[in-house]
Amino acid sequence: MHDDEYFDIRFDPEDESEFGSLKFSKQSRNKNYAPKKINNFKPLTNHEKIDILEDQLKYLRENTPKTLGHNPYQKQIAKLEAMLRELKAKEGLILTSDSRNQNIRKFDSKLQKNKKYNLFEREIDGKNENSKDGKDDIKKIDIPENSIELEESKKLAELIAIGLGDGQIPEDLYSFKITLDGKEQVNYIQYTKTLMEELLKKTPKIHPRKDSNATYLVVYGKDVVGGLVKKGLVPGDKVRNQVGIPGWVNKWKNYQIGSLRGLTDTDGSIFVKKAQKSIRIGFQNHSKPLVEGFKELCKRFDIKTGKVTEYLRVKKDKKFKQYDLLVAGKFEVSKFIDIIKPKKWEYRAELLGLTLVSLEDPQKRKNIERELIKVYPDERTHYTEDYKNLLKNLCEQQGYNVNKASIIHAIEDSLTNKHLNQINQHGKKIIDDLKQKWIGKN
Repeated sequence: MHDDEYFDIRFDPEDESEFGSLKFSKQSRNKNYAPKKINNFKPLTNHEKIDILEDQLKYLRENTPKTLGHNPYQKQIAKLEAMLRELKAKEGLILTSDSRNQNIRKFDSKLQKNKKYNLFEREIDGKNENSKDGKDDIKKIDIPENSIELEESKKLAELIAIGLGDGQIPEDLYSFKITLDGKEQVNYIQYTKTLMEELLKKTPKIHPRKDSNATYLVVYGKDVVGGLVKKGLVPGDKVRNQVGIPGWVNKWKNYQIGSLRGLTDTDGSIFVKKAQKSIRIGFQNHSKPLVEGFKELCKRFDIKTGKVTEYLRVKKDKKFKQYDLLVAGKFEVSKFIDIIKPKKWEYRAELLGLTLVSLEDPQKRKNIERELIKVYPDERTHYTEDYKNLLKNLCEQQGYNVNKASIIHAIEDSLTNKHLNQINQHGKKIIDDLKQKWIGKN
């Protein structure tokens, strides 16, 4: 099935007609059993029924005994699949190339009628859905009438996410600025520049700062910036406004992939947990709704994450609350990288692999760290060519055979389940991609 055919419904149309002889209950939403005939419950909408049916089908398929020669749930599955097709056809969710645009417009129309769909976004008219007292604490923004209309897409979802992570819009809507690291994100600066040119039809001005490694990518014009605001970017202080993921991102799986990619490439991190010799993914931001939104999007792909943790961070004598999230399991990390394909992984995989190589022998690693500190006293990993080349040279000095094949092997080992002595299907795809890219083997 094409990615665009996976729908994630959150709006609530008024149609509450019963579906056949079955009545679905909200209480049965997460129960581990197939739907039964139940009474005395208020009938749900077709879209809520679709959610329930998909959950029950998933349960029946995953819990089929592997040892039997037949599927004991076959009749139930066939019946539920028929119900699901009928419901999706009624709601226009089984799309063809001819009907796709018409149904998207239909979805947008319903979306405008029901704000409940927007689980994470902050309303542009000033209402803060996350405010405890429900008061409006965001300054009302007047969007220019000549603001451009940006077509919703996977790439736009990615750009909006980049803006939520490292972007800034002043309240006068004069400009849209993205701040990146000019030393560690050289490739990503060019990637983001191309993305902005393609979507905004303007070439951003690039301004490297002289007093730091920061590099600004800036586009000017209230028409363009107004278009970005209409699609979910919030002008002003992002921390004070507690920004979140725009609701329209939840329409399609492809949009969700773009959003997760943009967030990971800005405020996310892909790093090696040295004690466990494993790769992990983190996401940090001062906006709690944004971190919770990241977690929710991971759930849409059945990617398990840790809890959202909160702690105080001091910066320039000011205290900020920061919220962190971690993807730690080998399967979860492999699945995230395989499906989301962050640019950070593309740019940093070799250095991460080199780090894993250097950890194979504890004593050799201590020798390597002793030399690294002489050049990089802050003791952190620097994602630059100079750091990578130094690490490679130090590994070779310690007797490691460093080449693309050995780096790939170290990454493969880090993604392998040691108890089962096997790598999962997503990990295999990652390794195959690296071999194709670095070695040219299928």
